[in-house]
Amino acid sequence: MAIPLCVKDTIQQPLSSQRCIMKGRSKGGILTVPILCMREKVALPVDTATSKPARIERPLQRESVRIGMILLIATVVSVFLWLFPGAGIVLLPLRPFVALVHETWHAGMAILTGGHVKAIAIQGFSGNGDTLTVGGNPLLIASAGYVGSALTGAVFLAALRRPVAVRVLSVVVFLALAAATVLWNHTIFAWLYLLAVGLGLYGLVRLASNWVFALIVGFFALQLNLQVLADLRDLVLLSVGRTPTDAALAGQLTHTAPLLWALLWTAISLVFLGIGLRVAFGGSRRTSAAVG
Repeated sequence: MAIPLCVKDTIQQPLSSQRCIMKGRSKGGILTVPILCMREKVALPVDTATSKPARIERPLQRESVRIGMILLIATVVSVFLWLFPGAGIVLLPLRPFVALVHETWHAGMAILTGGHVKAIAIQGFSGNGDTLTVGGNPLLIASAGYVGSALTGAVFLAALRRPVAVRVLSVVVFLALAAATVLWNHTIFAWLYLLAVGLGLYGLVRLASNWVFALIVGFFALQLNLQVLADLRDLVLLSVGRTPTDAALAGQLTHTAPLLWALLWTAISLVFLGIGLRVAFGGSRRTSAAVG
């Protein structure tokens, strides 16, 4: 039986290890056998087209770059539409969507706080809407419109790096808006608008690639947040007077200035927007740094 006379430490290398044949003892004495070290290489992926080792890319870094491109394109388009006269007409189909999200949050908070919803009304493409509720917590109901809309946009932004989550979230939000419309909004415009949105979403889910779907959702999410901030800007200006608004109702309930509530909701919306963007970017960078 061969008795090992030497032990060679294995050199730790990223892509290789060493294996050695050692000395042994025979009946006539010690028989010296040359030490043969064989390097075992780990097989690398090979590009079949060029027969060269394929490039190993970090998927998390690529995901972070993809999110950056999505938000960059959405931001450039948004700035163009907001700054150039007449270009904002492209955003008209989005205004009923923003209003419906706003009013659905009012209705949802009324239900959650024990109240009832009588009706929801969306006034065409103007972006205005009303929700008639009975009971519940009036202060939370008044606050839910702007804060809830900002939260919705932030959640969409945070989900951009997860293709499946973006699709599921889009369907869930649409079903919530459709349920609110069927239950409490009986205008022909609202039904036709939701039908068009549903058909468009179905086509995107079935046909669009993950990148295209995320680009469209990222643009809508950014527009939702920007529109909420624009509405809050108008709300701050209206809070100085006696115009009936959500802030005026909150001020009346708490015996405080409506401007205080407008500024508070603006601050909360900015925080939600910042968190959504940080999750979209920061989570990918931290995970990528941990990997590489």
